[in-house]
Amino acid sequence: MIIKWYDACAKEVDGDFKNVMHQLKDGRELLATNTTYGKLFKVFENVVVVITEESDANEEDMTFIPRGWIISPKRLFKNITQ
Repeated sequence: MIIKWYDACAKEVDGDFKNVMHQLKDGRELLATNTTYGKLFKVFENVVVVITEESDANEEDMTFIPRGWIISPKRLFKNITQ
């Protein structure tokens, strides 16, 4: 599964950039965009859990993504567990 999602970011900006921000509609252009690749593990009401790495040592790396930050896919199946 590939999940593309918005993330917070910090940037140093100048006065010209601040003036351009007044013309933005919703500000999403200001956010960083991340792409997470892995197995969709669980879909909660407010959070999606993706397994990004598994090992033979019974250890896993996971990414926890707020559902409201997800750009794509637009629909996720609820209550998936593996």
